[in-house]
Amino acid sequence: MRINRSAPCIKKEKRIYPSIAKLEKIASEKVVESEASEILAEEATADCKWLLARGVPLIVDRIVKSDKLAKYMFELGEAA
Repeated sequence: MRINRSAPCIKKEKRIYPSIAKLEKIASEKVVESEASEILAEEATADCKWLLARGVPLIVDRIVKSDKLAKYMFELGEAA
């Protein structure tokens, strides 16, 4: 009598292949999420740079036009 040893392997493959497919799907979803996060980070960086580019000159302008603020900033610089 001959024993069919391939039957357990077939059962094992039937369990493993769906697991592999599920893991591949999860991995591809994570790649998409990562790419979206990178885009959001780039946009946030650009927004911050724009705000700094606009805000710093306005702050400097106010300091220059105000003797009180200019003196305060000078004193802060000396204290550091």
